[in-house]
Amino acid sequence: MFLPFQKSYSQPPPIDSPNNMGNDGQNCLNNNTLSNFPPVSFLLMRHGQTDWSFDHLERGVQDLDLNEQGIKTVLKTAQTLASRYSSVVIVSSPKLRTIHTARILQAAIGGDIIIKEGIDARYYGDFSKDKNLASAYRNAYFNETNLCLPDDAEADEHFTERVRKSIIQELSNSCYNNMLLIFVTHGEVFHYLTKALIGQEMKIEKGTAYLFLPPTDKVNLNWKVLCQE
Repeated sequence: MFLPFQKSYSQPPPIDSPNNMGNDGQNCLNNNTLSNFPPVSFLLMRHGQTDWSFDHLERGVQDLDLNEQGIKTVLKTAQTLASRYSSVVIVSSPKLRTIHTARILQAAIGGDIIIKEGIDARYYGDFSKDKNLASAYRNAYFNETNLCLPDDAEADEHFTERVRKSIIQELSNSCYNNMLLIFVTHGEVFHYLTKALIGQEMKIEKGTAYLFLPPTDKVNLNWKVLCQE
């Protein structure tokens, strides 16, 4: 039986909000400042596979559940984590694919599930309003050139700042009584955290998990990120 969800919302104001602006009107957020990042170990798991593909861009925003392969991959990872860890809290993005992943993980390892909007995927905009832009984005992505996004897309600076704040907030929460946090989230969240904490962006396959270990001394400040296979 799944334990009840608890909702936790910490979405920061929009990137152009007065709360995020200096006196000169310029954005004053520093996405790379992690001096206040708690030295606490945590796990990050990417959601399992869905049936989404780049051919779906013209359909607009979708929130798809896991497909059969996605469920199988998540089950395997959940069993691995359950054999190594206990006393956990699962912090999930609000998307269907992450919540389903979190439920599978919870069935294997236990713990509460907390829904956290701040670790949601970056919003890349609604491409259904401009089919030509969708085609241009698809071509640019596969050719690794500059991406063109719809006007309503979330700014990268806003995405990284809300993720940073949300992760720090959860790791600093004394209510968890030193339990291990497992963040069930998205690839771009992992990319940002690895770049910020170890200095280089790592890739993560769908349905897999990594352990983040804080620095052990004051000389080497880089974290360690270990695949959980």
